[in-house]
Amino acid sequence: MPGEPADATCELLREATRAVTELLAHNGSRPGSLHVRAGGVAIELDFGGGPAAVPREEPEAAGEDLVVAPTVGVFYRAPSPGAEPFVREGDRVTAGQQVAIVEAMKLAIPVAAGRDGTILRVLKDNGADVEYGEPLLELAAS
Repeated sequence: MPGEPADATCELLREATRAVTELLAHNGSRPGSLHVRAGGVAIELDFGGGPAAVPREEPEAAGEDLVVAPTVGVFYRAPSPGAEPFVREGDRVTAGQQVAIVEAMKLAIPVAAGRDGTILRVLKDNGADVEYGEPLLELAAS
């Protein structure tokens, strides 16, 4: 069918990107290579040098008062450009409430408050690059 290889390739690229992003975000390791096949289309990525552990420190213990980046990416305060931010300074939040997004490789990863509280300060600018564990918002007890 016309267009089928292009569609399959796009889907394959999305799946490969998702797999690599999840691998890096969840266990901090880097694969030596990645092979993905869908029908007659295959993608092989070689990261060179084989598997290697990426040092990954957990956020500091002061994290109860901070909402931190769940992964490396770009911090967004709103669900889309021009939309209202998830939260503003002074807003009350509950544990598990989405307060931001970190985009990594075209995936929007929700950022949630770890406990009930009030947003004291937004620590990063909208669209700022962030690192894993970097403080994004400061919570005050409520």
